[in-house]
Amino acid sequence: MLKETNLYVRESKESGWDLIDPEEVQSELDQCIRLLSKRGKINFFDLAVLYAPTGTLQELAMANGWHKQYMKLANRFDALERKIKERHPDFYIIPHDVSQKNLEQ
Repeated sequence: MLKETNLYVRESKESGWDLIDPEEVQSELDQCIRLLSKRGKINFFDLAVLYAPTGTLQELAMANGWHKQYMKLANRFDALERKIKERHPDFYIIPHDVSQKNLEQ
């Protein structure tokens, strides 16, 4: 999911009302992907903010013509968040066994 999101972000231009520019979003996603590939833990809250309604990713998507794809990615993210909340009380830090399978794709 993160890699797929990053493909769209890489092709995006600033929307003018983003809190952070596409390069910063890409850097944040890249860092999460690297940490997960090394069995590290990431701050889930930062991702939740990116994928949130009216958040940076949605603004980028709307401004760059990939809003339908964003909605699919955000729905996948929301489903993963629910799953993590059920399994892990401290869900803002994702254990590697959950995140590796779902987020890296």
